[in-house]
Amino acid sequence: MNRSELSASASETEASEPLSVLVIDDDPTQRALVGAALEGQIEVVEAENGLAAIDALERKKFDIAICDLDMPVMDGFGVIERARARPETLHLPIIVVTGRDDIIAIERAFALGATSFLCKPINWNVFRHQVAYVLKVAQSERDLREGKTRAERLASLRKRGLTALEREIGHAVGTLGKVVENTRAAQADPQGAVDISAASARLQSVLRRIERATEILNGAAQLAPETISAAELARMATGRIRTLRGEEAGHRIDVAVEGDLHVRCDPGLAAEALAEVLKNALQFSPPGEGISMRAVGAPPDRVRFEIEDQGQGIAEYILETAIDGVLPESATKSAESGTGLGLLMAKAIVDCHDGHFGIMSEPGHGAEVFLSFPSASREKQSVHFDSTSHPGLPNI
Repeated sequence: MNRSELSASASETEASEPLSVLVIDDDPTQRALVGAALEGQIEVVEAENGLAAIDALERKKFDIAICDLDMPVMDGFGVIERARARPETLHLPIIVVTGRDDIIAIERAFALGATSFLCKPINWNVFRHQVAYVLKVAQSERDLREGKTRAERLASLRKRGLTALEREIGHAVGTLGKVVENTRAAQADPQGAVDISAASARLQSVLRRIERATEILNGAAQLAPETISAAELARMATGRIRTLRGEEAGHRIDVAVEGDLHVRCDPGLAAEALAEVLKNALQFSPPGEGISMRAVGAPPDRVRFEIEDQGQGIAEYILETAIDGVLPESATKSAESGTGLGLLMAKAIVDCHDGHFGIMSEPGHGAEVFLSFPSASREKQSVHFDSTSHPGLPNI
């Protein structure tokens, strides 16, 4: 039988990690046979019973599990039930192994959430085909779920974004009124031309910001993911602040990166999201007060940026809307960036990366904003199933 490969797309083959399988069986010989059949670029982790399997699932992320139903301590039914109760393993493909005539056990396993089944004795000639097929279906289902989630997030963000955009447009209209007033003043006083120039620049800046926000909220900003160090991403974000707010603002930001962390993201967009949150933190902090930005590992597969300020904080009754990226009018401070549009843009960018965005705050004690992006290790999730799959799995 010819072996084929199950690998990442051509552009990510070198960086992809091996697929991982959890083999759950109280028979060491059976575990060894499964491991031998899946040899190659597939990491095999063994568990001698259901309880050991649950412990493994809580410590590591797997691509598939092969589980015997009849085991001591905790049987396969308990494993399925516990796995489906955890968000992290809710959609984990689980192939159960049972006797050929045990129809009742198979039906019960499917009712609890099993994905597929194998009958004992296992036909090793078709075993790899079955595993590859289950992985392929699981990948397709994951793509559908992620696509649906992104669409729902985007629709929700667009709806919330209307409020922030309306406020920003209102500021632009107000600025336009100032331009008209200054134009009239300049006719009587040539010195007014300076005010006209400043107001016009402000108007153009607001209009560019509205255009950029609309592009991000509509999903028109195309992602170009690549691997970048967390330290370099932080440097890009603070560089944006220095360009927009000057060196003094940049010096107020204390940056710390925990270890050698790498992020899989669109560097330009991710840096833009971080810069938007940094701008918000600077605005709401007392003059001269420093803010901190830390990058830490967030197991199992994310890098989290934590931006903390010492400002006025956010009252509990408006915290939920702040997380959505839309600050109430009472929480804004200025026409420059007080509409909540920046937080909304940051959240939209994070969501497009399938990341997490959140805010913790207490009035009088500042606020802390969390933005997480996929770590470089998540690249393995982009695998596809074709004639170049991992050794040990045949072409299907």
